[in-house]
Amino acid sequence: MKFQVALLVLLVVAASGCVQLQQLQNTSQLENFNPIEIVTGNNANSTSAVVPVLIEEAGFDPSVVTIRAGDTVKWTNNGNAPSWPLSDVAGSSGDPEFDAKGGLFANQAYEHTFESAGNFTYHDSLRPIFVGKVIVLENVNYTKP
Repeated sequence: MKFQVALLVLLVVAASGCVQLQQLQNTSQLENFNPIEIVTGNNANSTSAVVPVLIEEAGFDPSVVTIRAGDTVKWTNNGNAPSWPLSDVAGSSGDPEFDAKGGLFANQAYEHTFESAGNFTYHDSLRPIFVGKVIVLENVNYTKP
């Protein structure tokens, strides 16, 4: 009987250790996870939102944002090197959807208001390895039934 109790205790302790190990593995996977920031501006009871994107020494933070049509994204250079946010896809005129039109130095900012829905990828024209994406949802106002 003592052997069975001891074996049961050993199994419970071992199982507990496996759960803790799995939690640690899941935590380490989250270290590299970059969540999408979702902003819910432009509904029937609010005004347009301004969504900040910091330009850090390692890239755009967050690198992906989701907004509604009519909202603004504000890129602020939080690093020491100049940065130049520029959209990848040209607009209907053949010009970029947005262009900071030059380097932003430390603490300088550039804003762009997105008027229509779509996915807009962009990069840093001075450091093309830095990339980001703005997902613009339709601006649908609704009221509760």
